[in-house]
Amino acid sequence: MHSAIYLAMSYELQKIPMMCAFLEKKGIARNIEGLVNKNVIDDKVLISSKDELIMIVRSVDKAVVLIIPSRNLWQVGYADTERMIHDKFVRMLLKEGVSVVDMRPALEATGSPTEYYFKTDPHWNEDGHALAARLLADHLKR
Repeated sequence: MHSAIYLAMSYELQKIPMMCAFLEKKGIARNIEGLVNKNVIDDKVLISSKDELIMIVRSVDKAVVLIIPSRNLWQVGYADTERMIHDKFVRMLLKEGVSVVDMRPALEATGSPTEYYFKTDPHWNEDGHALAARLLADHLKR
């Protein structure tokens, strides 16, 4: 399931829409929508997450927090809730004086934010990592 051959074959098969539909119908594969949980706005979770992060930040001399936006910010049916959660969390950190680099504005400025994520995976691809590195370097230079 986690072998390089499996992952390579899975990636190639997902490029073929008819094959994807067939594999999903047979229960062999799932659409990425089925792999992602839909978030709900929960102030207790946000506050708890902020408090844990603040403890980490305050335990070192200097810290910069890189905010990695959920790919769901740009998915139909998820965007409104994800945007509210994202914005609220960033505001909470800034209010506490945390040095934050929020990737969302930079990703959205490109016009194609999901191009920085793997097509079949919610993680960043090489371009996403390169953009984050540039933004962090710019932030640290300032």
